[in-house]
Amino acid sequence: MRYESADAIRLLECEWEDTRQFGFNYFEQNYGSMEWTPEMMVAVMDSERADIHSFGKKIVEKYLQPEDGAAFLLQLSQHPRPEIQAFAAQFLEKYALGQPDALEKLNFYCATVLLQVNKGRKAKDMVYAFLKEEALTSEKAATTVAHILNKVSLTTVAEDKSKYIELMRDLNGKYPSIILDGFSPPMTAIQTN
Repeated sequence: MRYESADAIRLLECEWEDTRQFGFNYFEQNYGSMEWTPEMMVAVMDSERADIHSFGKKIVEKYLQPEDGAAFLLQLSQHPRPEIQAFAAQFLEKYALGQPDALEKLNFYCATVLLQVNKGRKAKDMVYAFLKEEALTSEKAATTVAHILNKVSLTTVAEDKSKYIELMRDLNGKYPSIILDGFSPPMTAIQTN
């Protein structure tokens, strides 16, 4: 099973309940931190089944190593489902805060979450809080955050638009060298209520 873990993990997707239960028990009892790589954890989280997601969350909480956190977050961040995006957002502060290179790799994920309409509020709030905190760590991070917000502020819902623009204004005030292509009105002209 360990040599063919990528295939073995498919036991969890079986349509027969007893086979799935065998798989849950086997992996829980016989796999440890060496076997639960970020790729294996993502494979479990990719499932459409709620029971497999619950199992995957338990495995992630138990076996995800700090040195694998960024890789896991990057892989999980590419998942299209809002509930998985929300689960990934929980790891932003722990594994990406203060790491401008990780932030650049998560650019698409952050924009995708912030652009969701009428869904994913929990993930949106967590991503925005992370971006706001991350933007204050360095000019490089602030530049990346400002470009993400510039992109999403043009198409996002009114509920979020004002706080994105306000943060861009604050970043431009702190780091005047940040240039936001195509953003109008000029950052110095933005007024907040």
